[in-house]
Amino acid sequence: MTKKLRIIPVILVICMSLFIVMTGCVDKREIEKPTFDFDGLGSAPPESILEGITPLDESKITLSEKESSDMEILDSASYIFRIANNNMQIVPYYASYAAGSGVADIKFGISVRGSMELKQILIADGKEWYYLDAGEIVNVESVSGSGKQTDINYMLSVVRPALDYATRYYTPDGKTFYYQSGSSNCFKNKPRSMTNFFDPYTFNWNKVTDKWTKKFNFEEYMDYSNMRYSNRDLTAMDIRGEFLESASVKDNGEYYTASMTVKIDSEAMDLNKKNLNASGNRELSYKYQTLTIEVWKSGLIRRYYTTNGWEGIVVTSLNIKGSSDNNYDQYFSYDKTLINKLKMPPKDVLDDFFKACDEVAAK
Repeated sequence: MTKKLRIIPVILVICMSLFIVMTGCVDKREIEKPTFDFDGLGSAPPESILEGITPLDESKITLSEKESSDMEILDSASYIFRIANNNMQIVPYYASYAAGSGVADIKFGISVRGSMELKQILIADGKEWYYLDAGEIVNVESVSGSGKQTDINYMLSVVRPALDYATRYYTPDGKTFYYQSGSSNCFKNKPRSMTNFFDPYTFNWNKVTDKWTKKFNFEEYMDYSNMRYSNRDLTAMDIRGEFLESASVKDNGEYYTASMTVKIDSEAMDLNKKNLNASGNRELSYKYQTLTIEVWKSGLIRRYYTTNGWEGIVVTSLNIKGSSDNNYDQYFSYDKTLINKLKMPPKDVLDDFFKACDEVAAK
């Protein structure tokens, strides 16, 4: 699925609240250094899962240690991506975990900077598929003209209810999709953090409003999520050689590493741009977009790492300007016998999910 770890939303709430909230204090929390040494993440896929999987054809790959704009290198990088994405559509099982962070700067009389921590899991088992991601504001600062940063973390109690979020999707059969997305009222643990992210009971989905509780068929899901081919896509970006600025391709023995800089004015970014300005009342554009993938020679992806940045007018009616820089790191596992944390939700959690979505759909 496309990277739904959210770009930090408009921090208008921070700017407005600076003038009305000067009491209370919430300690900031450092963004956790991500670890991926569990559940077989990043380990080679077992032979038993490779039936029908298309391996990489080494004759179609030209290596380059350095970033190059040579079309042969660009096509090699895009070929590796295409094979990996195609194989994701048919591989019988995978589980992945992603961690990321973002920093957004907003200018509204003063300059304010907010930092967010992001986490995501994806699990596919046959037609059954589950997606969960969440984000939490961990630090708020004011930034002077000279660049000096000053903590204003008394604002955390204001911005967290507005900007913390949790989102989940589930389909039992690839035909019917269930969806919920809630704000910080989904977080049960106080003070809010994502240290219990893998616990299926961490989030209180009963707090999600009807507006953010939906039931889709496949076509409705694709339209709502802005995916390109299916819910199993690695990204909404259309990665082709002609849409790349530069790339490098390295042979690491068991897998290839392809690093790409995407042309932000190309068709590769059309769905990403649609997502970026989806809420309206904003005029944002990408500053840059990079992508690094590690793909096993068997054709399955090992790691997906991306960075991007955007800038522009975040609230057109008030001419508030802003920018953001974000990163995202994701590893994959294909061996069920190694899985401990990355599991489908238990039956009672799914039953509550179905009930909420069915009730809204019936209205």
